[in-house]
Amino acid sequence: MKTIGNYLEAAGNRPSGFDYMRLTLALAVLVTHSVATSEGRATMQMLWQMFPLGGVLSLILPMFFALSGFLVAGSMDRSRTVMSFMSLRALRIYPALIVDILLTALVIGPIMTNLDLVAYVRDPLFLSYLTNMTGHDISFQLPGVFADNPGSAANGQLWTVPYELYCYLLLGACMVIGLKFNRRLVILIGTAVLASALIAHDGMRTDWAFTNWFGAVSGKMLVVSFMLGVNIYLWRDSIPCSPYLVVAALLASILIFSFAPGNRIFGVFPAALLTVYLGVLNPPRIFLVRGADISYGIFLYHFIFQQMLIALMGGELRWYWVLGLSLPITVLFAYGSWFLVEKPALALRKPLGRLEDKWLDRRTRPPAELA
Repeated sequence: MKTIGNYLEAAGNRPSGFDYMRLTLALAVLVTHSVATSEGRATMQMLWQMFPLGGVLSLILPMFFALSGFLVAGSMDRSRTVMSFMSLRALRIYPALIVDILLTALVIGPIMTNLDLVAYVRDPLFLSYLTNMTGHDISFQLPGVFADNPGSAANGQLWTVPYELYCYLLLGACMVIGLKFNRRLVILIGTAVLASALIAHDGMRTDWAFTNWFGAVSGKMLVVSFMLGVNIYLWRDSIPCSPYLVVAALLASILIFSFAPGNRIFGVFPAALLTVYLGVLNPPRIFLVRGADISYGIFLYHFIFQQMLIALMGGELRWYWVLGLSLPITVLFAYGSWFLVEKPALALRKPLGRLEDKWLDRRTRPPAELA
C-alpha cells in the first residue's frame, strides 16, 4: 500500500490538494460565520447539535490546524536554524494581520461607530483593539461599533490566532530540544504528553464524564491538531494512504464529533489523517488556486465585512444574504492582501536566507579565520 510520502513524492512535494483544502476550509469558516453573525448564538448551538452537520462543523478548525501543522513541518525541515524557522512564521502571519487590524480600527471603525471620532479614539477599547497586532491576546470589540448587531465582535475569527502562535512556539521548542535528541521522537512524545494532559485535565474537570463541553472545539484541541499534522509529516513514509482510509477517517471524525460531544478531543486524530489524505491528492489546479493563496485573506477579512453588512441593514439580514454579499467583497480583499501584503512579505525569505548563510558560515569557520 502506498504511503503519504509516496503521494507527496509523486506530486513533487507540491500536491494541489493542500491548496484546495486551504481554500475550502477558509470558505467553510466564512459560511459558518455568515450564520453566526446574522442569526446569533442560539441558532449556532442548534446547528452544532444536528447530525451530521454538527460533526462536519466540528471538523473545520481541527482540519485547518492539522493542515497548518503538516505544511509548517515541511518548513521546519527546510529551516537550518530555529531563528530562520520562526522568522518565516512571523512573515507569514504578521504583515497581513497588522494591515487587517489597522484597516479595521482606523478606517472601518470610525465609519461604523456611533461615537464621535474623539470619543472613539480615546476609548480604552480602541487601544486594546490595536494590540491585536501582536496576536497574543485578542480584543474583539471596537468602541460603539456593531453595538446593535446580534454580536458586537469586529473580528471574532481572530480567537484562533494566539493558538497558532502557541503552535509555532511549541514546535520551535521541540526543534531546540531535538538538536541533541531525535527530533521525530521528541515531537511525537511531546504531542502524546500534550494530548494526554488535555484529556486528563478535562476528565478531572468533568469527573471523567466529558459531557459538559459546548459544541465548538477548544483552542487546546487545535494545538493538538497542529502537532498531529506535524507528526504525520515526520512519519509520512510509514503511514499508509488509500481511498478506504480516507473514507474511514471521515466517518470516524464525524461520528466522534457528532455522538461524543464531550469527547471531541478524540475526533481530532482521524480528522488530522483525513486532512493529510485529502491534501496529498493532486488534481489539476484551477485559477482559484493558481498563483495566489487567498485563504489567509479570506480568514482575516470576512468577519468584519459580514458585520458591516448586518449593521448597515439595521441588524436584520438573513444568513444567505450575508454570505452572498460578503463573499465577493472578501475574495477581492483577499486577493489584494496576497498581492500587496503577503506575497511581498514572503519575498523577504531570500534575504533572510542569505543572512542565515552568513551566520552559519561564521559559526563553522575556524577561530583563526574569524580573527
